[in-house]
Amino acid sequence: MADLQGLRTVKRIARLSAGSALLAFAFQSFAEGLQPIQLPHPDTAPGKPIMTRGELPPQVLSDLLAAAHRGQSLLPEDRDEQADIYVVLPEGIYRWDAKANILGPVLEGDHRVSTGNLDYVRWAPLTLVYVADFRGNEGTVANLARAFHNSTARARDVFNASDRFGLEVVVRAWMDRDAFASAVRLPSEQRTMLAETVGYRLLDRSATPRLPGYMMAWPQTIPDELILPDAPKTARRIDAFRGLTRKMTSVDLVRRCGLPDELQGSGSHIYIYHMDDGSIVAVGAYYVATSVEALGYVNHITTSGVSRLLRK
Repeated sequence: MADLQGLRTVKRIARLSAGSALLAFAFQSFAEGLQPIQLPHPDTAPGKPIMTRGELPPQVLSDLLAAAHRGQSLLPEDRDEQADIYVVLPEGIYRWDAKANILGPVLEGDHRVSTGNLDYVRWAPLTLVYVADFRGNEGTVANLARAFHNSTARARDVFNASDRFGLEVVVRAWMDRDAFASAVRLPSEQRTMLAETVGYRLLDRSATPRLPGYMMAWPQTIPDELILPDAPKTARRIDAFRGLTRKMTSVDLVRRCGLPDELQGSGSHIYIYHMDDGSIVAVGAYYVATSVEALGYVNHITTSGVSRLLRK
Protein backbone atom coordinates (compact mmCIF):
# COMPACT_ATOMS: atom_id res chain seq x y z
CA MET A 1 0.00 0.00 0.00
CA ALA A 2 1.58 3.28 -1.10
CA ASP A 3 0.80 6.98 -0.83
CA LEU A 4 -1.75 6.66 1.96
CA GLN A 5 -3.50 10.02 2.01
CA GLY A 6 -5.83 9.49 4.95
CA LEU A 7 -8.02 7.06 6.75
CA ARG A 8 -10.59 6.90 3.94
CA THR A 9 -7.83 5.96 1.49
CA VAL A 10 -6.74 3.20 3.83
CA LYS A 11 -10.29 1.89 4.03
CA ARG A 12 -10.58 1.77 0.23
CA ILE A 13 -7.37 -0.12 -0.46
CA ALA A 14 -6.76 -2.25 2.66
CA ARG A 15 -6.83 -5.98 2.05
CA LEU A 16 -8.03 -7.72 5.17
CA SER A 17 -6.84 -11.09 6.36
CA ALA A 18 -9.27 -13.91 7.15
CA GLY A 19 -9.10 -12.99 10.83
CA SER A 20 -9.84 -9.36 10.03
CA ALA A 21 -12.82 -10.44 7.95
CA LEU A 22 -14.27 -12.23 10.96
CA LEU A 23 -13.76 -9.07 12.98
CA ALA A 24 -15.65 -7.11 10.33
CA PHE A 25 -18.53 -9.59 10.45
CA ALA A 26 -18.76 -9.35 14.25
CA PHE A 27 -19.35 -5.61 14.06
CA GLN A 28 -21.49 -5.59 10.92
CA SER A 29 -24.84 -5.16 12.64
CA PHE A 30 -23.60 -2.13 14.59
CA ALA A 31 -21.65 -0.32 11.86
CA GLU A 32 -23.01 -1.26 8.45
CA GLY A 33 -21.26 1.56 6.57
CA LEU A 34 -17.80 1.20 8.12
CA GLN A 35 -14.99 -1.16 7.23
CA PRO A 36 -12.07 -2.30 9.44
CA ILE A 37 -8.98 -0.13 9.06
CA GLN A 38 -5.59 -1.83 8.88
CA LEU A 39 -3.11 0.67 10.31
CA PRO A 40 0.54 0.76 9.18
CA HIS A 41 3.34 -0.50 11.40
CA PRO A 42 4.21 2.01 14.16
CA ASP A 43 7.21 4.25 13.54
CA THR A 44 9.20 5.69 16.47
CA ALA A 45 11.30 8.04 14.32
CA PRO A 46 10.84 11.79 14.89
CA GLY A 47 7.67 12.92 13.16
CA LYS A 48 6.85 16.01 11.16
CA PRO A 49 4.42 18.56 12.64
CA ILE A 50 0.82 18.09 11.57
CA MET A 51 -0.29 21.32 9.91
CA THR A 52 -3.94 20.53 9.28
CA ARG A 53 -7.23 20.51 11.13
CA GLY A 54 -8.42 17.58 9.03
CA GLU A 55 -8.03 13.85 9.61
CA LEU A 56 -4.83 12.57 11.15
CA PRO A 57 -2.67 10.47 8.79
CA PRO A 58 -2.93 6.72 9.51
CA GLN A 59 0.77 6.55 10.41
CA VAL A 60 0.27 9.15 13.14
CA LEU A 61 -2.77 7.33 14.47
CA SER A 62 -0.81 4.06 14.55
CA ASP A 63 2.08 5.71 16.40
CA LEU A 64 -0.21 7.25 19.03
CA LEU A 65 -2.02 3.96 19.69
CA ALA A 66 1.29 2.12 19.91
CA ALA A 67 2.39 4.58 22.61
CA ALA A 68 -0.73 3.80 24.62
CA HIS A 69 -0.13 0.06 24.18
CA ARG A 70 3.52 0.18 25.31
CA GLY A 71 2.55 1.90 28.55
CA GLN A 72 5.99 3.30 29.37
CA SER A 73 4.50 5.28 32.27
CA LEU A 74 2.86 2.20 33.81
CA LEU A 75 4.23 0.48 36.86
CA PRO A 76 6.12 -2.70 35.82
CA GLU A 77 3.52 -4.98 37.39
CA ASP A 78 0.74 -3.32 35.36
CA ARG A 79 2.31 -3.38 31.89
CA ASP A 80 0.70 -6.66 30.89
CA GLU A 81 -2.77 -5.26 31.57
CA GLN A 82 -4.42 -3.70 28.52
CA ALA A 83 -7.46 -1.47 28.68
CA ASP A 84 -9.78 -1.39 25.69
CA ILE A 85 -9.22 1.72 23.62
CA TYR A 86 -12.09 3.09 21.57
CA VAL A 87 -11.08 5.38 18.70
CA VAL A 88 -13.61 8.11 17.95
CA LEU A 89 -13.23 9.58 14.46
CA PRO A 90 -15.50 11.93 12.49
CA GLU A 91 -17.01 9.04 10.51
CA GLY A 92 -17.53 6.59 13.36
CA ILE A 93 -16.33 4.80 16.49
CA TYR A 94 -13.86 1.90 16.34
CA ARG A 95 -12.29 -0.44 18.87
CA TRP A 96 -8.57 -0.95 18.49
CA ASP A 97 -7.22 -4.50 18.14
CA ALA A 98 -3.66 -3.97 19.44
CA LYS A 99 -2.34 -7.35 18.30
CA ALA A 100 -3.45 -6.93 14.68
CA ASN A 101 -3.21 -3.10 14.71
CA ILE A 102 -6.70 -2.92 13.22
CA LEU A 103 -9.57 -0.55 14.01
CA GLY A 104 -12.71 -2.66 14.27
CA PRO A 105 -15.95 -0.80 13.40
CA VAL A 106 -18.35 -0.28 16.29
CA LEU A 107 -20.73 2.53 15.34
CA GLU A 108 -21.14 4.54 12.16
CA GLY A 109 -21.65 8.31 12.19
CA ASP A 110 -20.23 11.33 13.99
CA HIS A 111 -20.53 10.59 17.71
CA ARG A 112 -17.76 12.85 19.00
CA VAL A 113 -20.20 14.71 21.23
CA SER A 114 -20.73 11.47 23.20
CA THR A 115 -17.20 11.90 24.56
CA GLY A 116 -17.80 15.46 25.87
CA ASN A 117 -19.71 18.61 25.04
CA LEU A 118 -16.74 21.00 24.98
CA ASP A 119 -16.64 22.84 21.68
CA TYR A 120 -13.21 21.60 20.55
CA VAL A 121 -14.25 17.98 21.17
CA ARG A 122 -16.97 18.36 18.53
CA TRP A 123 -14.49 19.11 15.72
CA ALA A 124 -11.21 17.52 16.89
CA PRO A 125 -10.07 14.75 14.50
CA LEU A 126 -9.46 12.15 17.22
CA THR A 127 -10.63 11.19 20.69
CA LEU A 128 -9.43 8.05 22.47
CA VAL A 129 -11.66 6.56 25.17
CA TYR A 130 -10.03 4.23 27.72
CA VAL A 131 -12.31 1.48 29.05
CA ALA A 132 -11.49 -0.78 32.00
CA ASP A 133 -12.99 -4.20 32.73
CA PHE A 134 -14.17 -4.79 36.31
CA ARG A 135 -15.49 -8.30 35.84
CA GLY A 136 -15.68 -9.83 39.33
CA ASN A 137 -14.48 -6.74 41.23
CA GLU A 138 -16.87 -3.96 40.22
CA GLY A 139 -17.26 -2.58 43.74
CA THR A 140 -13.60 -2.61 44.77
CA VAL A 141 -12.27 0.90 45.37
CA ALA A 142 -8.66 -0.27 45.03
CA ASN A 143 -9.35 -1.68 41.56
CA LEU A 144 -11.11 1.51 40.49
CA ALA A 145 -8.10 3.56 41.62
CA ARG A 146 -5.74 1.21 39.79
CA ALA A 147 -7.81 1.48 36.60
CA PHE A 148 -7.65 5.27 36.80
CA HIS A 149 -3.89 5.09 37.27
CA ASN A 150 -3.37 2.75 34.32
CA SER A 151 -5.59 4.80 32.01
CA THR A 152 -3.83 8.02 32.98
CA ALA A 153 -0.43 6.42 32.40
CA ARG A 154 -1.43 5.36 28.90
CA ALA A 155 -2.91 8.77 28.19
CA ARG A 156 0.35 10.38 29.32
CA ASP A 157 2.34 8.26 26.87
CA VAL A 158 0.01 9.36 24.05
CA PHE A 159 0.52 12.93 25.29
CA ASN A 160 4.29 12.49 24.94
CA ALA A 161 4.04 10.84 21.53
CA SER A 162 1.77 13.62 20.24
CA ASP A 163 4.46 16.19 20.90
CA ARG A 164 6.52 14.67 18.03
CA PHE A 165 3.86 15.87 15.61
CA GLY A 166 3.10 19.26 17.18
CA LEU A 167 -0.33 18.05 18.28
CA GLU A 168 -2.27 19.29 21.29
CA VAL A 169 -3.79 16.82 23.73
CA VAL A 170 -6.48 17.29 26.37
CA VAL A 171 -7.06 14.43 28.83
CA ARG A 172 -10.51 14.48 30.41
CA ALA A 173 -12.32 12.50 33.06
CA TRP A 174 -15.35 14.60 32.17
CA MET A 175 -17.59 12.86 29.65
CA ASP A 176 -21.11 11.48 29.48
CA ARG A 177 -20.20 7.92 30.43
CA ASP A 178 -23.75 6.63 30.18
CA ALA A 179 -24.22 8.07 26.68
CA PHE A 180 -20.96 6.59 25.42
CA ALA A 181 -21.56 3.20 27.05
CA SER A 182 -25.03 3.05 25.50
CA ALA A 183 -23.74 4.10 22.06
CA VAL A 184 -21.05 1.40 21.88
CA ARG A 185 -23.05 -1.16 23.92
CA LEU A 186 -20.48 -1.64 26.66
CA PRO A 187 -21.03 -4.71 28.85
CA SER A 188 -22.14 -3.85 32.38
CA GLU A 189 -18.80 -4.90 33.86
CA GLN A 190 -16.87 -2.38 31.74
CA ARG A 191 -16.50 1.30 32.53
CA THR A 192 -15.02 4.32 30.78
CA MET A 193 -12.09 5.85 32.65
CA LEU A 194 -10.79 8.76 30.57
CA ALA A 195 -11.24 10.48 27.23
CA GLU A 196 -8.23 11.93 25.42
CA THR A 197 -8.81 14.43 22.62
CA VAL A 198 -6.02 14.99 20.07
CA GLY A 199 -5.69 17.59 17.33
CA TYR A 200 -3.79 20.51 15.89
CA ARG A 201 -4.17 23.78 17.85
CA LEU A 202 -7.28 22.54 19.60
CA LEU A 203 -7.74 25.52 21.88
CA ASP A 204 -6.77 28.37 19.54
CA ARG A 205 -10.31 28.90 18.29
CA SER A 206 -12.07 27.24 21.20
CA ALA A 207 -14.64 29.04 23.33
CA THR A 208 -13.54 26.86 26.27
CA PRO A 209 -11.53 28.91 28.79
CA ARG A 210 -7.82 28.16 28.81
CA LEU A 211 -5.88 27.56 31.98
CA PRO A 212 -3.22 30.15 32.82
CA GLY A 213 0.21 29.11 31.59
CA TYR A 214 1.55 28.34 35.05
CA MET A 215 -1.13 25.67 35.46
CA MET A 216 -0.42 23.73 32.28
CA ALA A 217 1.34 20.48 33.10
CA TRP A 218 1.19 16.75 32.57
CA PRO A 219 -2.02 14.85 33.27
CA GLN A 220 -1.81 13.04 36.58
CA THR A 221 -3.52 10.10 38.25
CA ILE A 222 -6.17 10.84 40.88
CA PRO A 223 -4.67 9.71 44.23
CA ASP A 224 -6.14 6.53 45.69
CA GLU A 225 -7.25 8.32 48.86
CA LEU A 226 -9.58 10.53 46.81
CA ILE A 227 -11.58 7.65 45.26
CA LEU A 228 -14.38 7.96 47.81
CA PRO A 229 -17.41 5.68 47.38
CA ASP A 230 -19.68 8.24 49.07
CA ALA A 231 -18.44 11.29 47.16
CA PRO A 232 -21.22 13.48 45.73
CA LYS A 233 -21.68 14.04 42.02
CA THR A 234 -19.10 16.35 40.51
CA ALA A 235 -20.14 19.97 41.11
CA ARG A 236 -21.18 21.95 38.03
CA ARG A 237 -21.97 25.30 39.67
CA ILE A 238 -19.60 27.82 41.16
CA ASP A 239 -21.46 28.12 44.48
CA ALA A 240 -20.16 24.71 45.60
CA PHE A 241 -16.60 26.10 45.69
CA ARG A 242 -17.19 29.40 47.47
CA GLY A 243 -16.94 27.96 50.99
CA LEU A 244 -13.55 26.27 50.55
CA THR A 245 -10.80 27.44 52.91
CA ARG A 246 -7.05 26.98 53.33
CA LYS A 247 -7.70 24.74 56.33
CA MET A 248 -9.31 22.14 54.05
CA THR A 249 -7.60 19.25 52.29
CA SER A 250 -8.08 17.60 48.92
CA VAL A 251 -10.23 14.96 50.65
CA ASP A 252 -12.48 17.74 51.93
CA LEU A 253 -12.64 19.08 48.39
CA VAL A 254 -13.87 15.75 46.99
CA ARG A 255 -16.35 15.25 49.84
CA ARG A 256 -17.83 18.66 49.07
CA CYS A 257 -17.49 19.00 45.28
CA GLY A 258 -17.05 15.43 44.00
CA LEU A 259 -14.25 13.96 41.91
CA PRO A 260 -12.55 16.44 39.56
CA ASP A 261 -12.91 16.17 35.81
CA GLU A 262 -9.16 16.49 35.23
CA LEU A 263 -6.00 16.31 37.31
CA GLN A 264 -2.86 18.07 36.16
CA GLY A 265 0.30 19.30 37.83
CA SER A 266 3.98 18.65 38.34
CA GLY A 267 4.92 18.30 41.97
CA SER A 268 1.69 19.83 43.24
CA HIS A 269 -1.77 18.84 42.00
CA ILE A 270 -4.27 20.96 40.06
CA TYR A 271 -7.83 19.64 40.30
CA ILE A 272 -9.97 20.91 37.42
CA TYR A 273 -13.76 21.10 37.38
CA HIS A 274 -15.90 22.08 34.37
CA MET A 275 -18.95 24.21 35.16
CA ASP A 276 -22.29 24.06 33.37
CA ASP A 277 -21.75 27.58 32.02
CA GLY A 278 -18.51 26.58 30.26
CA SER A 279 -16.15 28.11 32.82
CA ILE A 280 -13.49 26.19 34.77
CA VAL A 281 -12.59 25.93 38.45
CA ALA A 282 -8.94 25.03 39.11
CA VAL A 283 -8.03 23.96 42.65
CA GLY A 284 -4.35 23.82 43.56
CA ALA A 285 -3.19 21.57 46.40
CA TYR A 286 0.17 20.70 47.92
CA TYR A 287 1.33 18.01 50.32
CA VAL A 288 1.79 19.02 53.97
CA ALA A 289 2.17 15.41 55.16
CA THR A 290 2.13 11.94 53.66
CA SER A 291 -1.14 11.56 51.71
CA VAL A 292 -2.45 14.89 53.09
CA GLU A 293 -2.88 17.78 50.67
CA ALA A 294 -3.79 21.31 51.77
CA LEU A 295 -5.68 23.58 49.38
CA GLY A 296 -3.49 26.37 48.03
CA TYR A 297 -5.84 28.22 45.67
CA VAL A 298 -9.29 27.95 44.10
CA ASN A 299 -9.51 29.92 40.86
CA HIS A 300 -12.61 30.45 38.74
CA ILE A 301 -11.50 30.83 35.12
CA THR A 302 -13.69 32.28 32.39
CA THR A 303 -12.89 33.62 28.93
CA SER A 304 -12.77 37.11 30.42
CA GLY A 305 -10.41 36.46 33.31
CA VAL A 306 -9.66 34.74 36.63
CA SER A 307 -11.29 35.27 40.04
CA ARG A 308 -10.06 33.75 43.28
CA LEU A 309 -12.49 31.94 45.56
CA LEU A 310 -10.38 30.38 48.34
CA ARG A 311 -10.97 31.82 51.81
CA LYS A 312 -8.32 32.13 54.50
